[in-house]
Amino acid sequence: AACNYDPDAAADDGSCEFAQTGYDCDGNCLSDVDGDGICDEFEIPGCTDVFACNYDAAATDENGSCEYSSCLGCTDVDACNYDPEAVYNDGSCDYTSCGTPGCTNSNACNYNPEADAEDGSCEYTSCVGCTDESACNYDPIFTQDNGSCEYAVEYYDCDGNCVMDMDGDGVCDELEVAGCTDMMACNYDSNATNNDGSCEFAVTYYDCDGNCLNDADMDGVCDELEVVGCMDMMACNYDMAATDEGGMCEYAEEFYDCSGNCLNDADMDGVCDVFEIAGCMDESACNYDATATDDDESCEYAAEAYDCDGNCLNDADMDGICDVFEIAGCMDELACNYDPSATDDDGMCEYAEALYDCDGNCLNDMDGDGICDELEIEGCTDEMACNYDATATDDDESCTYAEEFYDCDGNCLNDVDGDGVCDELEVEGCTDPEAENYNADATEDDGSCYYCDIDVIADSSNETDGDGSGSISLIVSGGSFPYEFSWTGPDSFTSSEPTLSNLSAGTYVLTITDANGCTASIDVIIENVVNVAEIHALVFDVYPNPSNGTFWIQGGTALSGLATVEVMDASGRLVTSKELYFNDAPMQLDLGGVETGYYLVVLRNSNQVGTSRLLVH
Repeated sequence: AACNYDPDAAADDGSCEFAQTGYDCDGNCLSDVDGDGICDEFEIPGCTDVFACNYDAAATDENGSCEYSSCLGCTDVDACNYDPEAVYNDGSCDYTSCGTPGCTNSNACNYNPEADAEDGSCEYTSCVGCTDESACNYDPIFTQDNGSCEYAVEYYDCDGNCVMDMDGDGVCDELEVAGCTDMMACNYDSNATNNDGSCEFAVTYYDCDGNCLNDADMDGVCDELEVVGCMDMMACNYDMAATDEGGMCEYAEEFYDCSGNCLNDADMDGVCDVFEIAGCMDESACNYDATATDDDESCEYAAEAYDCDGNCLNDADMDGICDVFEIAGCMDELACNYDPSATDDDGMCEYAEALYDCDGNCLNDMDGDGICDELEIEGCTDEMACNYDATATDDDESCTYAEEFYDCDGNCLNDVDGDGVCDELEVEGCTDPEAENYNADATEDDGSCYYCDIDVIADSSNETDGDGSGSISLIVSGGSFPYEFSWTGPDSFTSSEPTLSNLSAGTYVLTITDANGCTASIDVIIENVVNVAEIHALVFDVYPNPSNGTFWIQGGTALSGLATVEVMDASGRLVTSKELYFNDAPMQLDLGGVETGYYLVVLRNSNQVGTSRLLVH
């Protein structure tokens, strides 16, 4: 039926639209069992894993046919074992078995004439540059010239500075032009670069021809040099330097000169002789004359402290003794400060305190300590004593003192950690009784405790038919890193390596010593397996190898299901341990930024174990 069937239509107009094969009118599959949007009629079975060797880009349904081994191999064309059929590099590339690897291009900066196997390391930039020693950008590290040399301009160095510039003016001596370089000079030379001292200048206010630059009144005196002032020689302000009359002349008053001084003043008192008046000029004199200008030595004075009438100027107590002659003081003969010359008692008499004389000395002081016998207090007077009495004046030998390092209450003077043991009495050491270096006398733990709890797990493989192919790898934990390894075995065998290979049958004894001298020992037996069928080693590869710390683990058909991966460093210390589920596909592992060096990868399942070495660079 057409998708746009119209039951009301009476005649077919040829506009019918039909669904595509396998779909309904809404574009949905008529049959899609797995619900993936691809109609069952159009499904294509095959391998859909892009990492599989037989991946089929056209396949829409996974049929379980994926396989991962046929396309693995060395994909580097420069490797000795390059496999043109390989799609994925399995880390097996070998560059040494067929020659000496290195850069074989003689034009390269790192060309190695000894290399006969190109390893792709050639580089062509580090040795290319300017090789001319006279060039500004010469670099002795360059061995091949690329035409980039740059040279200094004549007379200049590579920094643009003159090679010769005696006067330091930035103009090279060879390019100097002597002459007058001052633009204000009459003989200024615009081409000159070196002033030769020949500059000639116009006098100030004049041009180079000797004419005034400004002369408004045309009197031959430049305006800037004109002096306005009084030109009358009889005037007080006559100015002999004046060139223009200013109408400002000033004249002296009668009897005075231009400075206001008297023309006649015999006694030099500033009063002209014609205006002098004789008389007593001392205001303190009894016959003082306020109009007098010349003292005629006729002054008369009252006696000291008296007025001109002979009366005291000041006598507050009216005792007939002028205040100025009064002597204030203590008039009590019993006082310490009695003054027999005093005429006025000032009420300031001072008397000795009870038990003391007027000099403040005790009337009674048997021990001469400055404390009167009547005021003495017995007790401990040593401020350092626990029973010090601040009020005591006589020491009665009753003082008591705190023990060294303690206060008077028996508390430590210094106890930073508050453990009740004074800092001066602390003994540092290991305070853990479980530690190897426990110190029973220690009161302060210094973090030095160490424990001999080294655990060792040995993984070994036997030799086959006496071929010396046995091996031992270790997992070490506990104790203090680094470890020292000491092996002994059959036929005087010794070794200090954590991992052993190429071993013959026998018993191998390991002694491990950690950084603190703790030891642990184990015995490992390597057997000689005569029947090859007895060998159950788990075979696998790790790639890429060398690696940056991230690598893949690929095994044969035996590597399937749950397995444990352990990675140990060259000292035998466990770096990581993970459980992975293998399903015949390679599995990735990331060591997460470990140091460069060799690592041992141990893979074990329920009944097999295998090892492989990995180089991290």
